[in-house]
Amino acid sequence: MSPQELAALLCKEGDHHLAQQELPIATAFYTAAFSCSAPTAVQKVNSLDRGLWEKVIATLEMWCKGKNQIPKIQSKNLAVVSLSVGIAAMFLSSLSPDNVVSTVYKLETLLRQGCSEEVVSKCNTLLKANPKYSMELLLLRALAWLLSGTQVRKGVADYIQAFVMHRAEAVAYVCTRQREHLPRVIQAFSNYVSTYQKESPDCSSLDQWLGNCYDFLSAVAPDDIWVFRAQAAYLFKKSKFEECVAVCSKALKGFSADNLRDEKALGLLLERAAAYFFLGGRMQEMIQDLAEAFAATPAQAMKHFEELFSPHDTERIEEQARTVLEVKFAAYREAVRTRTELRGNHGTELLPSVIQTVQFLLQISPGSKRELSVRLADCYLLRGCIRTALDICDHLLAAEQKTYYNTLLALRGFCSLHAHDHQQALQDFQKVIEHDSPHPNSCIKALCGRGLIRISGGSHYLTALDYITACQLKLEETIFTIKSYVPWNQRGLLLKVLQEEGQKMLQKKRYPGGSSACGQKKKQSCADSYKEALLLSLTFFSLKVVFPFFFFFFSSRDAPGVYQLASLLVELDASDEASRILCADALYQMGRVEEAHRLLLLALSRNPQRSPILVRLALLQLKKGFMYDGNQVRRTWLAERMRKRSVMGMVKRVNNPFVSHDNCKAPGTSCTVRPPHHMAQSWNPPHHTTCDGFSSGPAPTPTCPSRHFSGMLLLKKVIRIGDTSCLLPIMDIFKDEDRKLMQTHCHFRALTILKNKQEDADIKEAIAYLSFAIIASAWLHFSPSGGYAEDCLLIRARCYGRLGQKKTAIFDFNAILKEEPRNVQALSGRGFIYLALKQHKVLSL
Repeated sequence: MSPQELAALLCKEGDHHLAQQELPIATAFYTAAFSCSAPTAVQKVNSLDRGLWEKVIATLEMWCKGKNQIPKIQSKNLAVVSLSVGIAAMFLSSLSPDNVVSTVYKLETLLRQGCSEEVVSKCNTLLKANPKYSMELLLLRALAWLLSGTQVRKGVADYIQAFVMHRAEAVAYVCTRQREHLPRVIQAFSNYVSTYQKESPDCSSLDQWLGNCYDFLSAVAPDDIWVFRAQAAYLFKKSKFEECVAVCSKALKGFSADNLRDEKALGLLLERAAAYFFLGGRMQEMIQDLAEAFAATPAQAMKHFEELFSPHDTERIEEQARTVLEVKFAAYREAVRTRTELRGNHGTELLPSVIQTVQFLLQISPGSKRELSVRLADCYLLRGCIRTALDICDHLLAAEQKTYYNTLLALRGFCSLHAHDHQQALQDFQKVIEHDSPHPNSCIKALCGRGLIRISGGSHYLTALDYITACQLKLEETIFTIKSYVPWNQRGLLLKVLQEEGQKMLQKKRYPGGSSACGQKKKQSCADSYKEALLLSLTFFSLKVVFPFFFFFFSSRDAPGVYQLASLLVELDASDEASRILCADALYQMGRVEEAHRLLLLALSRNPQRSPILVRLALLQLKKGFMYDGNQVRRTWLAERMRKRSVMGMVKRVNNPFVSHDNCKAPGTSCTVRPPHHMAQSWNPPHHTTCDGFSSGPAPTPTCPSRHFSGMLLLKKVIRIGDTSCLLPIMDIFKDEDRKLMQTHCHFRALTILKNKQEDADIKEAIAYLSFAIIASAWLHFSPSGGYAEDCLLIRARCYGRLGQKKTAIFDFNAILKEEPRNVQALSGRGFIYLALKQHKVLSL
């Protein structure tokens, strides 16, 4: 088959698609026919109606401009159909010899072949004849000027002229049809703009011209870093700081933290920082940019910095940077303060920014190098970069200058502590404490560090004294030191040690003359305590500061010192119940009963079944007549209930062994309080109470039972829980008069139960109350003879006997006989038990 015949068949297929209004496919078949036989295809298309001919021409023009793709076709008459824009341009030129679109395509081909001057000449001719296509011809001539290398200015002028006429179309043409030459275009603009700015004076026309140049460059090369830098520099020079910040921010979005070492990115950071500075009110952002730039490449950053800022500007920047530094570090301290997890490290993520700011200040403030280096070492230590912080401290301490000596010693001490070099750490901390004029915050760090080291040496008591002293200097700084400087994995141990030592101080188990359930401490133990106290006092005497350390030492034995310690522990871990109880115990011993009561109620609201809290609350309510809301026992409720009973004629006398009801006929009438026989010598003058349970005058202990009803309910709740062992350590904390109060009321509560009820459950409850009274008696050092301990032990032994617990009953009888071998009631009771056990031999003895 000849090419003409093949072209005819392809044209026939094109006619078929044209009839179906598939114009692009039909045009593609005509173009394929043109590739086989140009005359046949041209003749066929020229024979079409004018309207169809124009549509085919328009389709070919779109292909040549690159706005549409040539569709792929398949023909049964041609195995392979290969079409291109070049064939389409030749076909278009054959159909319309004066068509500018095809001519432009031919000129682009000539330009790729290096015929720049010929292209310029033909573009000049076409521009005069075809103003409609001026944009394409201008851009083509502009590229020809640039590629010639001799008329760069004319080329730039043509580009800007076309850009101003049709922005979007010009940018699209350059980005598609001239993409391969785009780097050459940007370089030509760069050279032109830099030269033009130097040669031309400042004027509005120049500003507009340069503005158009930068707009064109940013449009055709939106990701080119040079374009951003050049535009930002121009905007900064023209004091258009907002626009400069916007350009720099857009450019920097494409850079990661690792790429900031690039000189171009560095320039953008510093340009934006300078724009922030001259804008004013953007201090935080400015310092952040400067710090990041200096952190990336200090030498290059300093060079750019000196180009952008005058010495006066540098002074202002230094002042602002110091302000930002304090704000950032304050934010870190606040994050540490609000940290709820004792072993957590929340807030350390804020330190890298603080470190960058300090490093920036070190670069621009050489006169403050030592001060800023101390801050830098501190921040590295807080962040956990121990080796770096230790190197800085060693370097500064080795220098001749001795400023910040205590601070550096304290920091190096903690560095050594983290590195497990306890000996070096202890030496540094001791030097701070023994210095002639120690810095308070450094002393706090040294005391906390030394106390931590003393834990590993087993001197827990001295650890507690160190932390009490630190708290009395400045509680807030002590909290911060523990949460940030003390290693996270040692904070839990520290908390427990301080809790235990605080409890021992309140129980007076550390000091000569302290009492316990077993009596006095041994002489050797007392001597050891004196030795510890003497060593510590000598250390404190060496602190020649305004703080009365020696007073702190001796007062720390008492409740105020323990209260400071407990307040510290509560701040460290607000969820720890033992710390709250310790705080309440200290408040109680200080006489601040109401505060202790509120604190215990708060602790109880979180755990209503905690016996140590319940027992303490019971004591306070026995002592002051408080009412416990958790059991819904209130004065008003009790008074109303008693009033209703009296109205119904169901008034019952309050069965109190202390109250004589002989002359009492109605609620509100006076009743005389009388002591039991064995307390007659020490009893206060009689007072009056009323049968509805409330005192009608000053109420010495004890008063009518209803006043202490809620206290008894709390004790009853402890009994039901079954955890009565908590009373033993609490007795060490109670004051003597409150132990007597507890003893008296538990004793008579048991008597009341046994008088009214005889069931096994009631007897067991009475035994529990008697056990409370016996424990309280033991702490009061009462002789069993004629005292509460004898009565309670006898009654409890009989109760055990009734319950069938005969061996336990014998134990109580033996306890009485150990103190008073000839006690008739104890001998008789034990004898009856032996009879019941059929131990006649023991009975005869």
